[in-house]
Amino acid sequence: MKKTWMLRDAIYDALHRWPSLMLFALAGCLIGWGVSFLWPPSYRATAQIYVALNPYRAYSDSQFLALSKPKYSNLDDYKNWQMAQLESAAYMDEVMQDTLATLQDKDPSWKSMDLDQLKEMLRANWRSAGTWSLVAENADPQRASQAVDAWSIVVKQRVEEAIHSAEEILLVEAEIQAAAENRAQDNALKDELLATRRNLEKWSASLDGLPPDQPLDPAERKSLLSILSSEIDINPRLASLLQELPDEGAPVAGYQAWVSDMMPALSEAIADLEQSLATLEAEQTDLSVRYASEMQKSLGLAPSLVVEGMDQLSPKPIRPVGLIILIGGVIGLLAWILWQIFRISNRFQNP
Repeated sequence: MKKTWMLRDAIYDALHRWPSLMLFALAGCLIGWGVSFLWPPSYRATAQIYVALNPYRAYSDSQFLALSKPKYSNLDDYKNWQMAQLESAAYMDEVMQDTLATLQDKDPSWKSMDLDQLKEMLRANWRSAGTWSLVAENADPQRASQAVDAWSIVVKQRVEEAIHSAEEILLVEAEIQAAAENRAQDNALKDELLATRRNLEKWSASLDGLPPDQPLDPAERKSLLSILSSEIDINPRLASLLQELPDEGAPVAGYQAWVSDMMPALSEAIADLEQSLATLEAEQTDLSVRYASEMQKSLGLAPSLVVEGMDQLSPKPIRPVGLIILIGGVIGLLAWILWQIFRISNRFQNP
């Protein structure tokens, strides 16, 4: 019973010490106010962009098939991969360099800031496709607003260029495929013409020693027809010479004269094909260089990705001075309570 009365008296005594409570709270507020000078309030400026992706084109994108399919086997993985690629693009050094250059052009005060300091200010908040928030934090609300504005513009511009390059890759791939098919066809035709010329030379040599005015043996004519490839008529001059092939029963001299016209025509057609093959090879080389360039510019983004600018929100304080002062006052109040508990505890230990 005695301890109960002692506890009641101690509580009453503590409550009558409200001036000390006010002093503790006031001291906490003053300390919070002082902290606000050492740790000044920061402002957050936000620019929103809209990100969309058509993942159902994923399996038709050659780059997805060639590079991504072994790692990503479903549409959600593909979407998340593209979102991660987009975030990486936003933090690229060249994007940050362009952002800093844009800021320095608009306001000379940015010339004192380096790339690392700018990176510390900027952050991209996102969960998936949809609305992304590009955020800049700084003690100066104007600088935060300028930074996020420049960053969002550069990101949107750079990503649009990357998407355009991704679209160009598809076109270049089609041109590379067409050039490869044409080259394969020309190589096959060249091989046919070389074989025809070689066999025709052998067939013509077999006529040596035969009487020129003697009709050609039907078996020899049949052998000649088997030599002449059906691919020859692709060339207009060769097709014309085929129409001039001597009739059955014509003399040997007539066939020899025809072969004399056909041989240079075959050589000319082969030379034309070699020139065409050289042109196609050079075209493939140029396309490969262009492909590599566009691939680097595409940043691994899909041509089905869409990025559009939205609203920019006004800068908001994230550590206002009033909040720091209030926290200081609350800490002062808690300190006063702990002090009173300590006093009461000592009273019970030393009655």
